[in-house]
Amino acid sequence: MKGLNSFVLFYGDQKITDFLPSFSGTVKLLEPIEYKSLINSENMQQEFYRVLNSPIGFKNSFKDLIHSTVIGTAKKLVIIVDDITRPNIHTKILLPILLNYLNELGVSSQVMIMVANGTHSMPTLDQIATKVIGLPFFHKVKKLIELHNCDKNIEYVGQTSRGTPIYINKYVLDAGLIVPLTDSEYHWFAGQAGTVKSLCPGVAGRKTIQYNHPMMFDLQIGFKESIKLGVTDGNPVIEDMKEIVSLLTKDHIIFGIDTIVNNNQIVYLQAGDLLALHHLAKEPLRELRVVPVKSEGDIVIISPGNLGLNLYQTGKAFHAGWHAVRKDGRGKIIVLAPCTEGHGNQAYYEAMLSCESLSIEEALKYCINTYCSVDSFKIGNQKPVDLLRIIKDVGEGNLSVITEMDKNILQRVFRIKALNPEGNFVSNCLKTELSTYLQNTKNVIIYLIKDPGILVEPNQINQRV
Repeated sequence: MKGLNSFVLFYGDQKITDFLPSFSGTVKLLEPIEYKSLINSENMQQEFYRVLNSPIGFKNSFKDLIHSTVIGTAKKLVIIVDDITRPNIHTKILLPILLNYLNELGVSSQVMIMVANGTHSMPTLDQIATKVIGLPFFHKVKKLIELHNCDKNIEYVGQTSRGTPIYINKYVLDAGLIVPLTDSEYHWFAGQAGTVKSLCPGVAGRKTIQYNHPMMFDLQIGFKESIKLGVTDGNPVIEDMKEIVSLLTKDHIIFGIDTIVNNNQIVYLQAGDLLALHHLAKEPLRELRVVPVKSEGDIVIISPGNLGLNLYQTGKAFHAGWHAVRKDGRGKIIVLAPCTEGHGNQAYYEAMLSCESLSIEEALKYCINTYCSVDSFKIGNQKPVDLLRIIKDVGEGNLSVITEMDKNILQRVFRIKALNPEGNFVSNCLKTELSTYLQNTKNVIIYLIKDPGILVEPNQINQRV
């Protein structure tokens, strides 16, 4: 085992070392194996053109499609990009290359850039400039940008076999060619983000999303068994989204451009049929995001980086720890999250406050019944259910956060044990918390996680190493 003082975590921008007391057992930093990519900044444009010329699931190249659907017609080519809630590293890299390509074909006047807001709040142009398009390129394309509004300019096109009414942005439906520019990633309730999610929820109507998303919930355990990171087979949320795309492709031409980003670099690039791209991304995502371990950990310590700005986003760290820790009431998750922006979502706070006097089981059912029906659901209402499910599985008192947030609110409202470090002594705070747990325990397994986007998969859950 590495020396106990050699491990490094982060608390915001602060480097944390010397936080492990002496103990009997093992400690392991969980990281995926290194992914070898043939794509780099020097050959990015060449690779981009290659996938456009040989798209998956199309007989013709992207150029040929543009000639048949856009050139010589009055129709638009609509590029769908992620909104401000996504990293958009791929957008800032590829959108300039794509628009230059379209300009050379003489169709730049027929291009629209649609920001896929789903039901999220409408962003400002300054936010679009900095968080989606990137400066100074934004000023060149500002006039091409349209913001999707889930309550306006939408059109009904049918319903899925699960009864979801399909409402899609009318600009998208009227396009000669629809081009989602996405990055595939693991998603904690849809299983996999990117590709099909650019259309639903990206440019779907509110009613479509309100029918689709509640398919994740289970009144007894919080979420259906198939609602997990990386799980798409049998997952009703993503299967319903895929059916929406399948129905749309009968009357509309959708040409996807998909990427995977790792360490702020595009490492995977493919283009063509959107459903085929969704399937193709599964294997590289698994290689990039899954960390197999022999057994669940006794203690999981997570450093969520920028996600630690508020409690709402820190939920992704809790979720990552839930996958990695034992769920028999004797495991412990500790998250290092300053949460200088507080809880981060008023609806999240109000939902948790409304059930503070209830038991975990009662609170779980109350939140699902009150906030997660077709009529009441909105994005964010899944967060209280996820937090309560994690606490139910791990055990009350076994979810801790080292933070600047008010410990009384965290413990009373959110049921999370809060530790406020004095001054900058985060290491001492963490070491003290660990020492209390470890003093009467032997052969402990401690996992350290720096990236809450990974999926830890215990291969032998019921066997201790």
